[in-house]
Amino acid sequence: RVCALEMARLKALRESEKRLRGDLLSALMQETLSPNDARLWLENLSYDPDLPYLAVRFAWEGANPPSRRRLETLVNGELARLGLNGVASPLGAEMICFLPAPASGRPEQEIAFCQSVQNQGAKEQPRHAVRCGIGAPARELGTWRTSFRQAGQALELARRLGESRPL
Repeated sequence: RVCALEMARLKALRESEKRLRGDLLSALMQETLSPNDARLWLENLSYDPDLPYLAVRFAWEGANPPSRRRLETLVNGELARLGLNGVASPLGAEMICFLPAPASGRPEQEIAFCQSVQNQGAKEQPRHAVRCGIGAPARELGTWRTSFRQAGQALELARRLGESRPL
């Protein structure tokens, strides 16, 4: 009984943290937070608001795609496996992520993460590709929304072109 209670408690904590991350991303995308509030929220979730972050958006391709929950599991699994401290949350039929970006140069590690999610999705669901779009690094909290829009545009382009690599 004690183990079952502890497991239930840990699951409830994980779900609460996941909801908080999702609420944070929604508030940032809708610009309903002041910069100070956003900074505090990120810090409380153990993210560094002074780092540049880039937006990544994933979506299944095809008719009757697998569940968004399955995509969420893939994304979170690859974040954990690669040791990336990204903020991830479902949004509609997509999974969105903000990953710490390199200060300069090409985001090789982030691109490798995206390809890893796509490869894992192809193994599990060969009839439904995972498409991915990546935005430019956002150097301050006020530009996260721009990176998010860019990632959406890149995702849409990947869908139209049937591109298997992250764009």
